[in-house]
Amino acid sequence: LRDHQRYVGALTILMLAVAASSRLRFPQGTRSVENPEKKIGDAEAFKLFLGGGINRQLFDNILAPREGSSGVIINFRDKPVALEHILYKYYRCGLVHEAELPADVDFKRPEDMGARNMTFGRVDRPARIGWSDNGLTLDTGWLDILIDIVVQAPVNGEEFGIEHFDFVSRAQDATAFLNVLAEKYDTSLGRLNMLLLAACIL
Repeated sequence: LRDHQRYVGALTILMLAVAASSRLRFPQGTRSVENPEKKIGDAEAFKLFLGGGINRQLFDNILAPREGSSGVIINFRDKPVALEHILYKYYRCGLVHEAELPADVDFKRPEDMGARNMTFGRVDRPARIGWSDNGLTLDTGWLDILIDIVVQAPVNGEEFGIEHFDFVSRAQDATAFLNVLAEKYDTSLGRLNMLLLAACIL
């Protein structure tokens, strides 16, 4: 669909793929993160899955949690809103339930975007968010990011022939692991924590 410039159709399919992937990650009966006394709903599962995926893709942060917030906040309809919420409420729900986007939300090719926009992603594969008096616009560069999020999700590994690994310490927890390192290299926990902090900042 994308290759034949059927961009809204491609976005609709990807919204369904994200929704399905989020339910693989958070099956029916999973406890809600927002309210552990309840079961997780479709909206929360979608936003947690997509938010974490966007964060890892946009900021090239392989150590970021796979689920959570995108870290991208946009002022829309006079209030700050997370990008994953916008994608869920206005793009996914609009296309799936109403068969169209809301009047103040659009999806365009990069060359059709206005001058007021923010660019995310890699230089060779940018994705833009534009805004004007008429509302909010995402460009078609987001299709590549959404594809990567779905394809690279561990819950879809078997589907796409990708074997995923999580790097964990052999010690039972991080503190025990740091103690082992401190003893092995004759240093202090404070120095190791400073090193970890510097590595995360850089």
